[in-house]
Amino acid sequence: MLFQRVYHFDYKFVFLILICSALYLCCESSLMPLADSLVNNTAKEGCSALLLKFASNTANFTHCSIMNARPINLCESCVDQYLNVIETHEKILKLEDEYGEACRKKLIDLDRLEIIEHGYGNVLNLWESGHCSSCFTTNNRTLVISTITVTFNNLHKKTNDCIQYFYNSANKSYDPAVCTSCSEAYCKMNEFYDSLKDTEGDGKICIDIVDSMNTTRSKWSTTLNCGKKKLAPEVPLLLSLMIISLTPVGFYIAAKIFSSKVESRVLRQKRLGHLNYPSTSRLVS
Repeated sequence: MLFQRVYHFDYKFVFLILICSALYLCCESSLMPLADSLVNNTAKEGCSALLLKFASNTANFTHCSIMNARPINLCESCVDQYLNVIETHEKILKLEDEYGEACRKKLIDLDRLEIIEHGYGNVLNLWESGHCSSCFTTNNRTLVISTITVTFNNLHKKTNDCIQYFYNSANKSYDPAVCTSCSEAYCKMNEFYDSLKDTEGDGKICIDIVDSMNTTRSKWSTTLNCGKKKLAPEVPLLLSLMIISLTPVGFYIAAKIFSSKVESRVLRQKRLGHLNYPSTSRLVS
């Protein structure tokens, strides 16, 4: 009885395998186009996902640059967003599907408006116009803040910390001692920036450094009035006394010159009158 049950079970199992094999052979030709379609859709989804990532990275860089427009801190704050745009664009240029069709052909070459390239160009133009590369050094395809930028940032921080120390929040004004106390820090930063203009060339310095220097200079001379030499209180008084003392001398010189001219004119008129008057000898004869 047991033998019959085991034999009956094996028969059903073998029969099931045969049926599945037959179904696979019959349906193989109809399943192949479906498989190809799935593979192709996967490739298309990869390029589409790359396009979406590029759009997101470009938007992130634009947002970061706007948020760091004042004071300008574009290069140091948005370097990660910039590198993401560069990386995604390179992938669009290099990525291919399994049939050798590149995402570049699908996303760039067939785009008559060249939207992707225009967006990429805007990112590059903004980065290059700010000379942001001058803020960094390249290390294994990554951008690292340069020693020059670190040095300037330290000098800038030291100067502004010193200025802020003398700010009185109660009356919203600066202590007059700020000019004397912070002069050394400010001069060091100013001298270092001038040395950059000599080595890097004026107009090629990282925009973050340029804006920080210009802002500090404006604050130093305009807000703090530290760049203007103030006259001592006794100087105006001495100038007034000097002017008063010189007034009689000037008046005397002017009078002397004027009287000399009048006297010369009178003598000339007398001489002319003497020459035109007839002599007595001529009248007697």
